[in-house]
Amino acid sequence: MRYKADEIERIVNRLVNKHGCSNPYYIAKENNIVVIKISLDKVYGFYKYIKRNKFIFINSDVDEQVQLLTCSHELGHAVLHPRENTIWLQSFTLFSTDRLEIEANLFALSLLRYYNKFDFFVLANLLKIPETFLNSVR
Repeated sequence: MRYKADEIERIVNRLVNKHGCSNPYYIAKENNIVVIKISLDKVYGFYKYIKRNKFIFINSDVDEQVQLLTCSHELGHAVLHPRENTIWLQSFTLFSTDRLEIEANLFALSLLRYYNKFDFFVLANLLKIPETFLNSVR
């Protein structure tokens, strides 16, 4: 399914309201998504769907903010694209124009805008979110 930015924003708002927070680790846990932190070399993280079970793998070697961003991005895949297995490479899909990656980035941006630790525009620039999508998320 293809998602527009405003649809992703509504999905994130529902999750935040349902769980009373925007912590991606907590939301994942409450939705029976297992989060595993391990060393992944040049990969930030990935999402895996195995026999009706959802897993998010996060690189334990990167700093906590990148781990939080990665968890948010991979949670986006788990929520928006639950049966698609994905890998988020530092040098490739972070700057991807692939629809699934853009949607997961928009999900992460929408979720992390609730966090005071992240500046909306800096995060949007880091995720390479096209400006046309930003107008409906702000």
